[in-house]
Amino acid sequence: MDVNVGVSGIPLSAKGSDTASGLKVLKGLGLDFMEIQFVRNIYLTSDNARAVGNVAKELGIGLTCHASYYINLASQKREVQEASMVRIVDTLRIAEALRAKLIVVHAGYYSDRSPKDAYDIIKSNIDAIGIKYPSKVKIGIETMGKQKSFGSVDEIIQLCNDCHNIYPVIDFGHTHVRNFGNLKTENDFMFIFERFERETGIDDFHIHMSCMKHVNGNEISHLPLESYDPDFRMMAKVIRDNGYKCSVVCESPFREHDALLFKSWLKS
Repeated sequence: MDVNVGVSGIPLSAKGSDTASGLKVLKGLGLDFMEIQFVRNIYLTSDNARAVGNVAKELGIGLTCHASYYINLASQKREVQEASMVRIVDTLRIAEALRAKLIVVHAGYYSDRSPKDAYDIIKSNIDAIGIKYPSKVKIGIETMGKQKSFGSVDEIIQLCNDCHNIYPVIDFGHTHVRNFGNLKTENDFMFIFERFERETGIDDFHIHMSCMKHVNGNEISHLPLESYDPDFRMMAKVIRDNGYKCSVVCESPFREHDALLFKSWLKS
C-alpha cells in the first residue's frame, strides 16, 4: 500500500505561518502531503514557489495545487471562459516552479446549457489550454458536489479519455452528495475506484476527503470525518485491502487532526 495523506492548505496548527513553515509542521505531525490553495489568488511568486518546492523535496512532502474558484469554462460569457483559461495557465506555471505533480480545477457550471453542450465547450477550452501552454503538470478535474456543477463521475471519466494531460480528482464527499448520499458500503467506494481504474487506466488516485452537510443532492458545507457522512473508515479499508496507490487530501474543518485520524484507520 502506497498512500500519502495530507491536507488542503497550511495546517491549522501552523496558522499564521507561511507555506514553507506549514510544510515543516506537516512533517513533524507525520503527514505526507499538502495541496497548496490558490483558490482566491496565487500568493507565491515564481522564486518563492521554487523555494517552497525545495523545502518540500527536502522534507519528502508531496505537493499539488488547487486553482482558483473563479473558473467557469462553460460560462455564457466568452470573456469569463478566457479569464478562466488564463487562471488555469497561471496555476500551471506556478505549479511547475513548485515541482507539483498536478493542479486541481473546478471546471465550471452548466450555465443554463445542456450537460452535453457544457461538456463540449469545456473540452474545447481545455484543448486550447494544452495548445497554448503544454505542460508536464497534469490538470486534475474534480468531481463536484452540486447538481448545477460540471463534474459527475461519468463526465470526469469521459474528459480524461477525450483530452490530453487531464487527470481525475475524485472527491468522494462531492460524489456522495451529488448522488444523494449513495456511498453507504465498502462496495460503493470500491465501485468508484474500479470504474476510474478500468475506464481511465490510472493506477495512482488523487482523492479529496471530507464529510458533507448536504440537501437534495447538493453540498452545503464540509464536516469532520467523525460525522461519518460518508463513512471514510470504509474507504480506508478498501484502499488497504486492495493496496491502492493514492494521495488523500483531507479537506475537513479539522484538517490535520482528521488526516491523522484517517492514517490510523488505514492501519486498523
